[in-house]
Amino acid sequence: MQDRTDNGIREWMALEWPIHDTNEIPLALGLENAFLGLGELPESHDLIAVYDYELCIQAFMDEGMDREEAVDYFQFNTLGAYIGPLTPMYVKTMDHNND
Repeated sequence: MQDRTDNGIREWMALEWPIHDTNEIPLALGLENAFLGLGELPESHDLIAVYDYELCIQAFMDEGMDREEAVDYFQFNTLGAYIGPLTPMYVKTMDHNND
């Protein structure tokens, strides 16, 4: 996927998951470059957006925050924002070496 805009991500989702109504999946605004793809919940089979935790932190740092501010902001405003059963998931990968 190359178009990492909200519209580009939505187009990709519709192509990859044509039997699902992907327009209902909430996306984290401003974190498009951290978008990894979609995950399927085990019981409901609903799809949720999945993001790279460290790339989210980097997105906030790119806006001028230092790392500590970015982590605090991300944890409070993004991780702490439950928006229902389709709330996005944020994954720490083994590729990153930060907290």
